Amino acid sequence: MDPKKIEKPTVGFKVHGTGTLSTKGQIVIPTELRKQLDLNDGDKVFFMSYPGTKGFGVVKATNLADFYHDMGKMAKSATQDVALMNKKK
Repeated sequence: MDPKKIEKPTVGFKVHGTGTLSTKGQIVIPTELRKQLDLNDGDKVFFMSYPGTKGFGVVKATNLADFYHDMGKMAKSATQDVALMNKKK
């Protein structure tokens, strides 16, 4: 993974559609999102949430290491940005 290709996240989230939770606890992932995440029949996924929030995220199991790597890079970049802003004060 090339760290130079990692973009900082934009403000907000993209809504990919809505769904309904079935009596079996199943949710259909919208086609656009399945394509974006390269999710296919039989793929394993991780469901993650942040304590205290009322939402969750989904990451394809084979992409989990890249996801955490990207998040680490973004966190490091954000920390550096804050340090630069504090120096300018």
